[in-house]
Amino acid sequence: ELSVKAWGGYYQRWSKRQGGGGFGTLPAGEAAATNTIENQQFYTFGIEPRFRHDWEAWGNKHTLTTGMQYYYCYSPREDKRGLSPDAEDGNIFLDSRRETLYGSIFAENKFTFGKFSITPGFRLEMVKQDVQTRNFAAATGAFASELRKSQTDVQPLFGLGLSYDLGNESSLYANVSQGYRTTIFQESIVAQPGVVATDATPGLSWSYELGARGKPAKWVTFDTSLFLIDLDNRFGTVTTGGVTRLTSVGRSINYGWDGALDIDLIGLADRIAGRAVERSNTLNFYTNVSILEAELHGGPNDGGAPQYAPDYMIRTGLIYKHGDRVKVGFLGTLVADHNAQDNSNPVFDVPSYMTWDLTAEYKVNEHFTVMAGINNLLDESYYARVRTDGIDPAYGRNAYLGGEVRF
Repeated sequence: ELSVKAWGGYYQRWSKRQGGGGFGTLPAGEAAATNTIENQQFYTFGIEPRFRHDWEAWGNKHTLTTGMQYYYCYSPREDKRGLSPDAEDGNIFLDSRRETLYGSIFAENKFTFGKFSITPGFRLEMVKQDVQTRNFAAATGAFASELRKSQTDVQPLFGLGLSYDLGNESSLYANVSQGYRTTIFQESIVAQPGVVATDATPGLSWSYELGARGKPAKWVTFDTSLFLIDLDNRFGTVTTGGVTRLTSVGRSINYGWDGALDIDLIGLADRIAGRAVERSNTLNFYTNVSILEAELHGGPNDGGAPQYAPDYMIRTGLIYKHGDRVKVGFLGTLVADHNAQDNSNPVFDVPSYMTWDLTAEYKVNEHFTVMAGINNLLDESYYARVRTDGIDPAYGRNAYLGGEVRF
């Protein structure tokens, strides 16, 4: 079986921020009469052919999957200095042309021996990043300097999965796999305001997981697992001598528990009442809980907590389905308080927050589906990302309408 998936998109991020201020400091002085205007655009394209082949040996059927992926992103960025706190335009002081070219080849084979299966896998990652940055005088717009930089990373990755079928659609599983995180433009080339970017080699991680999942009855599904992620050469923020740098902060170890439970309340009610009824409608209570412990080892922040590592995250809500025609979901996300820097600076604390989303889908026919929803239904005021020059407020209540066409 050969399948080919292709996608593309365009995204623009435009924002402005008053000057002369910072964390805990109201805008003041001459800089408060100006602002910084950022305009970033992202043109993306990707394609992934994937081949699957079932074959038989040793009295069992095995499955080989192999393929490749190509992805390209062109991302121009302009930074301007406005001459008033709420200016919509101004003098350009930074102009960047960023390109990312990504490719990978992968293969895995699921070997099945009765109830036991073993799946080794391999993936070769190739990432090439190019950037051209021109600097201008903010007051006059006169050209000042130019920087060109290119970075190419090639990384082989390996993984191994094990599974044992317990029957009744339940199984035990275990996985071990490598992960890879390259540096990004903001870290290695175009830093945040007030931060010095430095080169760092990519981070390589090992992930371990042991768990069980199943569907012991028609009305309940569960998945529970213990995990550990060991990331060497973690990239983060370090402040020494009054200078904040993006650099390697050592090794981080994250471990914890993931659990998911899905209960069809209508099916459960039928089971309690002893009714053997085949229904086309379901009302599912869904919850997913992640408990996390994370710590840095070695480096300048030894013993501290990695950035963006909340102690817990809970997703829960109700999902109603009527056959395959109607689907309505009311889902919430609760995130514990955490910190946005690896040095646990209290200025960068992110308070806990909870948001609720309402989504709906209606299948008009086999070819067309209508989708709509309201995100942050209760208009929660929160933020989940912090920069050195302030928070990035999250979206308030917002709505969308879309459609899906199948051929």
